[in-house]
Formats: sequence, structure tokens, C-alpha cells
Amino acid sequence: MQPKFLAPSCYTDGVPTRHPRHTLTETDDVARALRSARELLPDLTDGQRLRRLVAVGAEALSEDAERELRERRRDAQLALINSGRSENELALILADTLDEPDAA
Repeated sequence: MQPKFLAPSCYTDGVPTRHPRHTLTETDDVARALRSARELLPDLTDGQRLRRLVAVGAEALSEDAERELRERRRDAQLALINSGRSENELALILADTLDEPDAA
């Protein structure tokens, strides 16, 4: 019997999913994360823990990006405040930056 070669993937017969599958090597970092997850989520399987770690990691990355954007906006606002512009100019610029057109 010859093997089926359709497209490079890790699908096997009998696996009930159409979602892409990923291979994850248990490096030291992954092992540490799993150890922590086992303590915090004892009722889950390692697969469920890994999915949770991925979801929580994605959320943390999103929060980091949002925080960085807020910091950049604050820095730009402080630079404007220290630029020597009039209070009216600053109010208009800051209102536009904060998406508050009536703040001036």
C-alpha cells in the first residue's frame, strides 16, 4: 500500500478537525510554562493548558501594544505642551489627538 501524498501537512486519517495543526517542541521555556500551568490549572490536560497559554499570551501581547501606544501618545502630548504653542493651539491639537473634538 502506497502512502497518500496530497500536500505537506500533519493531518492524519481519523483526526476529527479541519483546523491547522502545529508542532510545539517542549523547550525549557515551554516546560516552565507548562509546569506553572499545571499548578494553576490542575483539571486541564496539557493540550488544554497550551491552548490557554497561547490565548493568555495573545491577550498580553495586545495589552502591551495598547500600553505602548498610550505611552507614545502621552509622550507626543508632553512634547506638544513643552513646544511653546499657545493654549488654544494646544487645546485643538490635544482634542484632535484624543478624538474629543469638543474638548477645546
